[in-house]
Order: sequence, then C-alpha cells, then structure tokens
Amino acid sequence: MARLALLPIQDQERLEVDYVDKFGPRALLASLADICGAKAEHLEEAWQDARTAAVWRRAGEAIQTAASRKAVDEASRILSR
Repeated sequence: MARLALLPIQDQERLEVDYVDKFGPRALLASLADICGAKAEHLEEAWQDARTAAVWRRAGEAIQTAASRKAVDEASRILSR
C-alpha cells in the first residue's frame, strides 16, 4: 500500500492502540467525518468562510464514504469479536 503523509510513528501507535483497536476503523472514520462537518459549520458561522467550509464538508463526505466501505465494515466486525 502506498504511504501518504503520516503522523510521527509514536502518534500512529497511540492512534492505533487508543482508537482503532478500541473502537474500530468505522467508528474512527465516522467520527472524523463528523469533526469535518462541525469544522465546516464553525467556519461558516464564525468566520463566514463558505469556501473553506465547503472544502471541509467535502472532506467529511469523502471520509464518510470510506467509513461505509465493505472492507472497513469487515475489519470493524473482526475487532468487535
């Protein structure tokens, strides 16, 4: 798998243990999507920045789509056993 820009290894390990292993990839991705949506709302309401808000909203939608993928669902089910 191609590597994207990543967090420092210590932060990746903490993310894996504290969140992915505990809640599963679907919950983590869905939460990130919600955070993106909240950030978009804040940008529109507090800063009247519709352009940046739209970018965050699209990011949230893309992450939500990823959270809905079959492979993510299967991994989440395996972790919940």
